[in-house]
Amino acid sequence: MIELNLETKNKEQEIIKDYLQKNASENLANKINLGVKTTKNKKELVNKKNLTGFFQYANNEAKKLAEKGASYACIEDSTVFGWAIHYFEEDSIIGTLYNLDGSIYEEEKPKPKVAPKIEPKVEVKKQTPQQTLFDFMDLDKPKINEELKQAEEKIPDYYKLYAKTQDENSDKITLIKLGDFYEAYDNNAEKISSILNLVLTSKDFGFVEPVKLAGFPIHLKDKYFETLQKQSTLLVLEDNNETIYEKRKTELENTKIDILQKLLDNNLKIL
Repeated sequence: MIELNLETKNKEQEIIKDYLQKNASENLANKINLGVKTTKNKKELVNKKNLTGFFQYANNEAKKLAEKGASYACIEDSTVFGWAIHYFEEDSIIGTLYNLDGSIYEEEKPKPKVAPKIEPKVEVKKQTPQQTLFDFMDLDKPKINEELKQAEEKIPDYYKLYAKTQDENSDKITLIKLGDFYEAYDNNAEKISSILNLVLTSKDFGFVEPVKLAGFPIHLKDKYFETLQKQSTLLVLEDNNETIYEKRKTELENTKIDILQKLLDNNLKIL
């Protein structure tokens, strides 16, 4: 077990650290201790997170629950622990940014703009030339195609895989395992958020609108998989590669019928 370099300031932070210490994978522990490299303003930085930042994140997530119509402020331990795993696992969540030499990154303040001196100009009306067919041609098409290509390259491969799989299996609930978390996106995020009472959040993949997201830590998978299977066929992607888990609702129902039939048969034999 890797010792986590997390400073605690109160009992609540000690509880979260103890949970992370017992459940964090080696990859997550390294993220917590070493930080994650990121880029801002074309400069390479290190993103590090702490428990104070997590509690600010958890407070915002609790407010989102209240906005959904919650009538009380009681939140299950498993939900808070799930937030903790997600907060430290998700690279898009920014904590404190450091330069590579270990100093805290400070964004440069923009220099005040000096209004240029405007000289009076005498406008000379020019005759507008007659438009030709070439004026209506899209001369910037290569530039637009290049911009679209660059935007597509920013979309992570795991989301492309997820979207393709979901399009081919629209009648199923699809999940994907990322690190210590199972996540669902778009309509599936809304479904599992409603079924499992999870917080519905979002992630920026470079589209016009952020993508809806809901998820839960892997230690809750047995409990949540069983609940989801009662509602629909469940399809799970592991390691961004292949489906290794798929179980239908009808299979569960058939299992229950088989068990009931065996009980009936035994009773008949006794009689």
